[in-house]
Amino acid sequence: MNIIEEILRRYPDQSSKKIAEDLGLNINYVYSIAHKHKVKKSEAYKRSPESGIFRKGVKNSVATQFKKGHVPHNKGKEMPSEVYERVKNTFFKPGQVPHNKKQEHDITIRSDKSGTEYKYIKVGYNKWQLYHRYIWQQENGPIPEGYVLSFKDRNSLNCTLDNLEIISYDENMRRNTIQRYPAPLREVMKLTNKLIKKINGKEQNQ
Repeated sequence: MNIIEEILRRYPDQSSKKIAEDLGLNINYVYSIAHKHKVKKSEAYKRSPESGIFRKGVKNSVATQFKKGHVPHNKGKEMPSEVYERVKNTFFKPGQVPHNKKQEHDITIRSDKSGTEYKYIKVGYNKWQLYHRYIWQQENGPIPEGYVLSFKDRNSLNCTLDNLEIISYDENMRRNTIQRYPAPLREVMKLTNKLIKKINGKEQNQ
């Protein structure tokens, strides 16, 4: 039995991390093989303590992705001729591939509106997914409804399964609100935010 067959045999009912360690592989390789062959974790594994999401009375929600057969709102609509004339020279020719095109399962880092950095993994043509959600769902399936995926050490770039946990919306709100800090520190944070806004306002007016 070769390595790929061994991965596919063990993947539904065993931890991806354990499979990778036993076979001396990178865990991303294990995920990529499972993804390529459309092999998923079994329901029995996802309900087991080993999966890390064993919660009494909590049912998994459906994946938060477009369903198969979803039709884009602009499908079948032609680009206005005047727009086409302006942009036609920028189009890639048939078969042309950009030199910096990312390959499937490549990982990149992007920042959200707050400046927090997150890892993203390419899972298909022009299709990216948050890396920490990807590895969690590869191992455990969809995140239960009413819960969010959180980083235990608050480092959004530390996407190891050991550093991820699902918590309720309420708990997530408590963790991310200023109220979790002592009163003196809350006052300092408020004053700091006011000062930053004042400085930014002056810079924009210069």
